[in-house]
Parts: sequence; structure tokens; C-alpha cells
Amino acid sequence: MTAREFAEWRAYYALEPFGSWRDNYHAAMIAHILAMVNSDPKKSRPRFENFFYRDHESVAQQQRGNVVRFFRSHAMRTQAEKDSSQT
Repeated sequence: MTAREFAEWRAYYALEPFGSWRDNYHAAMIAHILAMVNSDPKKSRPRFENFFYRDHESVAQQQRGNVVRFFRSHAMRTQAEKDSSQT
């Protein structure tokens, strides 16, 4: 593949994304719409994120990030409370 062909493919992808991520998104969209139409209106509505496939490593990485963010915000809040009580 020449550099020019590669640039053309990149330009095409910018206009019309393709690949497994896009396929996953479309499948999730269809499943979400079907779930919304067939769900009980008295119960909470299904969320799109519940239908989007994510591999176990991505989920674990996101959960680790959530835990780190929680402890950082807790530490910052504790420090702010400590600073405000000293003044």
C-alpha cells in the first residue's frame, strides 16, 4: 500500500468509519431500541451502555480507574475540610 492509498483510506474512514467497533455500536443500537420498545413503562428504561459489548479487560480497567478517581476525590475533599478547619 502506498502512502497515498493509506491517506485515502484514512480520509474515507474519517467520513465513514468502519470496523468491529462500528459494528458493535450498530448492534447495540438495534438491541437498545428493541429493548426500549418492549420494556415495561412503569420500570426504569434500559440503558444503551448495557447493550454495548466491552471485553473483560476494558471493564476491569474502567473499574480500576473508577476506584482511583474515588479515592483521589475523597483525599482532596478530606484535605479541603482539614484546610478549612485550620483557618
